[in-house]
Amino acid sequence: MNEIIKQLRITRGLTQRELAEISGLQQSTICRIENNCSATSWSKLLALLIALKIDVNDFITKLNSFNSRKVCEFLSLIIDNPKIRKELANNPKLLATKILRIFSN
Repeated sequence: MNEIIKQLRITRGLTQRELAEISGLQQSTICRIENNCSATSWSKLLALLIALKIDVNDFITKLNSFNSRKVCEFLSLIIDNPKIRKELANNPKLLATKILRIFSN
């Protein structure tokens, strides 16, 4: 989610400072959100979506698409890397944990 917020801000041609002014959030808060250093509350997320003029449904669609790409990239990495395949074969729960981590970001 954090990467999508950053991509949307950049696509709109906004700096973090400009987005902060529009959204009413602190620039440091936006920086922490974009760098995944802070959990994002729903109120902050909605303030950002409103400031970026993004429909919540569109955002969720983008989020799902982004997560799907991340899973595909991760699975490609597994297929192409014998060391990782062996590690996951020895610990099947690790694969589930890594995929869940992708979807929770």
